[in-house]
Amino acid sequence: MRFFLILLMLLVDNDDVFGLKNTDFNQRYEEVSVSLITTNVKQAQRIADSLGQVAVNDEQRIMAHMLSANLYFATGNMGDAIMHAMNANQIATTSLNTCWQAITSGFLATAFRGIGLLQASERYLTISNKANEQSAQKPMYILTKINVLHERAFHKFYSKDYTAAESILQDARKLIVHDSKESKKGILIKATNSQLLGYCYLHLDQLARADAMLQETLQLIGDVASNLQPYTYRTIAEVEMKKGNLQKAYEFLHLTVPYLKPEGVQELKMLVYESFAAYYAKVGELEKSNAYRLKATALQQRRANLANEVSDKLFENLNVLKDDYQHKYKLVISIALCLVFGIIIILLYLLELENRRKVMYNRLKVKLIELDNMPIVNQTHLEKNICEIDVKIKEIQISEDTEMRLLREFNEQEDALFFLEKNVSLNSLALILQSNQRYTSYIIHKYRGKDYYAYIQMKRIEYIVDRLKKDSALLDYKLSHLADISGFSNPSKFSTAFKQKMGIPPSAFVHLLKNDQSSSGS
Repeated sequence: MRFFLILLMLLVDNDDVFGLKNTDFNQRYEEVSVSLITTNVKQAQRIADSLGQVAVNDEQRIMAHMLSANLYFATGNMGDAIMHAMNANQIATTSLNTCWQAITSGFLATAFRGIGLLQASERYLTISNKANEQSAQKPMYILTKINVLHERAFHKFYSKDYTAAESILQDARKLIVHDSKESKKGILIKATNSQLLGYCYLHLDQLARADAMLQETLQLIGDVASNLQPYTYRTIAEVEMKKGNLQKAYEFLHLTVPYLKPEGVQELKMLVYESFAAYYAKVGELEKSNAYRLKATALQQRRANLANEVSDKLFENLNVLKDDYQHKYKLVISIALCLVFGIIIILLYLLELENRRKVMYNRLKVKLIELDNMPIVNQTHLEKNICEIDVKIKEIQISEDTEMRLLREFNEQEDALFFLEKNVSLNSLALILQSNQRYTSYIIHKYRGKDYYAYIQMKRIEYIVDRLKKDSALLDYKLSHLADISGFSNPSKFSTAFKQKMGIPPSAFVHLLKNDQSSSGS
């Protein structure tokens, strides 16, 4: 996220980049983005709000939203940070401003990755890269290109593909221009790339190269205050632990402690706590090691909960984002409230409709048997009743183009096994499909014949059953592992869902497969 703040400040340094004439606006903007964001966040937020009110064109409105997004991010308020960034992204998209679309999409890619929503992050990263390639703003093109590459490296970190990440970061390094008279902002970009390369080499066990990159990072930063420093200290500590220099590792870990006090540094805290846990485990102080590991685990759980909260908040405000640019503020708020209540009512209605449909179909099955020998007229009348039930189920109004688009994108997500994500929800799926919960539920119900929850349970069980049949090695794993790889949060829920689908507990199913293999072998 630090990279996007650099981009925002660079945009302000050139008033004519977007043709801005309001120097007062730019002066206040630079005051917040350069100084107040690190010294007085509350005052910075008040100024950011006032900038949003006095903005006179699309570029200024985008800048005001993105400034608020960075401020909320700095205080750990991810929900509001993402909402402001999405507002800015909507304005940039509507006004065909590809440069800002690339920057706002990149911010969203980083924010979603930060809370573990990797599919949403990947989607916005693709949009950012595409918009940047279309942008005619050459200075911003290079900077945004570097940031896109950094984000792709982070995605490789998540999949532990450090070789690919190193290759990506080397491509970014080639784009960075070396200038002895460059600004502090440019130096920070170089330092960020070096720090990430050092992190790669750490995990590739190339410790000498890791040392070189991390020392280069500290040399570039110098006395410049930056949140890059604690990340660098923590990575150096990990390198020293791998070398066996535990005292030196502790010294660098201790340097990160002052940076853990502010809000909005949860990721840094989690990484530092994990490193402290590893350090104390190596020196034999297991009680301290466990204490730090518990702290890190608590932060991981907090991030998972935050992802769910953000998904819910984004869905509730999705229509506000679409209408905010076209209507007055008060009208948009009224519409949004009506939509929220309407969605709740519709969801309750759909659940009730599903229950009624099951009851009615069961009754019709009985009637079909009773009326099997009745005259054709009565049989036709019965078929008409069945069709009418289907019509009621499909009362949701949706255009054919929209339905086909949603079905196509849903199939792509299904092929990518989205249902294996533990944090997946109807809200987050709707967000990925760029739709709402009502339409997403409709697509699942119509084309998969089940409600969202039943569908997820079904796909997860089908997935693990198929894996068990094809991979005999899995038969020796514990149920907790099988539950984990099939997307369930705990073995109890996994066992319940498995028995509902297959008619027997998973342990019995595994036992039967083992017996079948034994019989085949003999």
